[in-house]
Amino acid sequence: MRAEDIIYQHYNERDIEIPTLLEDLKKLQPSSFLDVGAHYSWYHYAQQVRDVLPDARYHAVDILSDDKTAAIADKFFRGNVLDLEIPCANFVCCLSTIEHCGLSTYQLEDFRAEQDRVFQRIIALSDPYAFLSFPFGQDNVYPGEYANITDNQLSRWQECVWMAGRKYQCECWYNEFPQGKLLWDQCSRHEAASVPMRKNRGTQCICMMKIGAG
Repeated sequence: MRAEDIIYQHYNERDIEIPTLLEDLKKLQPSSFLDVGAHYSWYHYAQQVRDVLPDARYHAVDILSDDKTAAIADKFFRGNVLDLEIPCANFVCCLSTIEHCGLSTYQLEDFRAEQDRVFQRIIALSDPYAFLSFPFGQDNVYPGEYANITDNQLSRWQECVWMAGRKYQCECWYNEFPQGKLLWDQCSRHEAASVPMRKNRGTQCICMMKIGAG
């Protein structure tokens, strides 16, 4: 994804995440796909994923039920991905979801530990590819909604990938005010890690993490 190729439709992080996900799926053509945090994906990208992977096994999981997404997927698992028996997939997607774990649909005191567990579960379920996107920057919480993934937390996730004998790459993007129709631009991880959470500006900084075979 290049800044000049972005097509602005949603005026939020979806304008970066969805085209990148679809581009990777077109390139890799996995035979099985798992969407972790699939609630409401029918509105954003589920049908596009199905169009790109018409013959792939398509599973989706979310704590909340979603009949419209379930109609697109082959199977919809309702519940916490940590508690369910779900088949591994060639490609696991977690789009703007992991930052909500332990904070929105259910609350835990140590939500960071919960997010780490979900990440480890995604690694365990992915064989070999995974794609995650999340708000990234200074440590802060939007009460009842989500928390920025921090630089320290991302380092823990990188170690988890290394321990699994896998490779990864991270890409960070910044937009001062997406809903104000300003433009996204790529930035370094160091720059992204220093971005504060400004709750009246939406998600200003996003990190996309791509995980592949070792």
